Amino acid sequence: MTAIGEIGLSEGNKAKAIKAFVHLNYNFGARNWNKNYENGTLLGINDPFAYGYHRAADFGFHVNYSEDKPENKIEKLFRLMIRYFLKFDFVHAWRNRKGIFDADVVWTHTESQCLAVLLLFWLSRPNPRPKLIAQTVWVFDRWWKFWAPNRWLCTKLLAQADLLTVLSPENLKVARQLLPQVRSELVLYGARAEEKIPPRLEAFHNPIRIISLGNDEHRDWATLIEAVRNWEACEL
Repeated sequence: MTAIGEIGLSEGNKAKAIKAFVHLNYNFGARNWNKNYENGTLLGINDPFAYGYHRAADFGFHVNYSEDKPENKIEKLFRLMIRYFLKFDFVHAWRNRKGIFDADVVWTHTESQCLAVLLLFWLSRPNPRPKLIAQTVWVFDRWWKFWAPNRWLCTKLLAQADLLTVLSPENLKVARQLLPQVRSELVLYGARAEEKIPPRLEAFHNPIRIISLGNDEHRDWATLIEAVRNWEACEL
């Protein structure tokens, strides 16, 4: 684990701080992410640690991030097989169980992490059990594509979340319909904005060439194509 929240906290405040454990996807562990950030290999505008959860240290939290256990081919295959059948990465959560159980509250970024942590709680029965803020991104879009046993397991696990957060109003409707007993809230996703580049004139191609990258299943390719379809000075 990498302790982020100790930075800027006095010894007295360390003892009082809420211990938050940020459990993220494999490859987003604190050491790996920060190493890639420092050597400039992360594309785009990024924080020193993934998704900026470390900023909670400014508000008195003691923040720890999950770490990525080095894997050989067999270990990786085993983890991915379990993830395929469960639809979430339980092995990665199991490897980070000490940090999870030591926390006051666990924060997750997608259902691959929150479902894994909830299964870990269910199997281990820690007492006291950390609170869990369970964020989901795609699970409610994929809900009816899951096998019935997967839907049953997801329902059983998510019902144990202390707070369920989603990133879209449509998913909030589904969450409240499927899990009315769980508090669910909409959290709009933001981006780092401290370093702003002032507008400037630059030479550009004629036609203007646009490249749209990414594999997010929510990308609306049809709208993008329609927006530039009749723009003769553009190549997409």
